[in-house]
Amino acid sequence: MQLYHIQHLYFIPTTECNFRCKYCFVEDSERGFNPIFMTKDIAFKGLEVFAKLSQQANTITLTFYGGEPLLNADVLYAAMRYVRTLEERNVLKSG
Repeated sequence: MQLYHIQHLYFIPTTECNFRCKYCFVEDSERGFNPIFMTKDIAFKGLEVFAKLSQQANTITLTFYGGEPLLNADVLYAAMRYVRTLEERNVLKSG
């Protein structure tokens, strides 16, 4: 059985963004892109998978990315609290 040593997770709670940076590669509604928003259920499942796949890693990091992550603030904050819960249960390594 192959063991993975995942060390980094990009957590993207939404692809929506309220900025229009000229350098951005992400499409927006003006360019035919419909943003999506992650649910709490999907966020928790994703963090659980990351916890399992990062068990053998020496260090782990988590980057909240997007769009603008705070445009899905409920899920972002719930995910941050869930990270602490996973750490307390020793399921996810503390940094």
